[in-house]
Amino acid sequence: MNIFSRHYSIPIILSILIILAGCTTGKAIPATGPEFLERDGLTDAVNIREDGLRTNPEGDSFEWWYFDASFNDGSTAVIVFFTKGPLEPSGPARPMVSITITLPDGGRRTAEISSDVFYASKEQCDVRIGNCRVKGDLKDYQC
Repeated sequence: MNIFSRHYSIPIILSILIILAGCTTGKAIPATGPEFLERDGLTDAVNIREDGLRTNPEGDSFEWWYFDASFNDGSTAVIVFFTKGPLEPSGPARPMVSITITLPDGGRRTAEISSDVFYASKEQCDVRIGNCRVKGDLKDYQC
């Protein structure tokens, strides 16, 4: 079985989330200003711990670490580590890694890797899902 046979599109999911966000009955308040930063324990400068796990994977939210790259031959790669799917924020943790490679001719290869093996540091970006891992310090990242 070809692991790149399933099509998984991040732009479609983001579009759905934007549409669903518009369906709220309450008034949306932009999360800007010092009171919102203070509420979440943040400052104007990005701290390395902000790149670590900030939510409860079993709670009513999801979290992801998104990476994209372009290469000299014109191909691109998008890799996303999820605690669970963004359309299932109230569900149980369902760690997965999504990989999309777009070739120079426009062809796409996709893979989704799920695993019960999950670790994410709260101190910095250090995420493991199955055999997939990413670790970084806001400047350099290794897979």
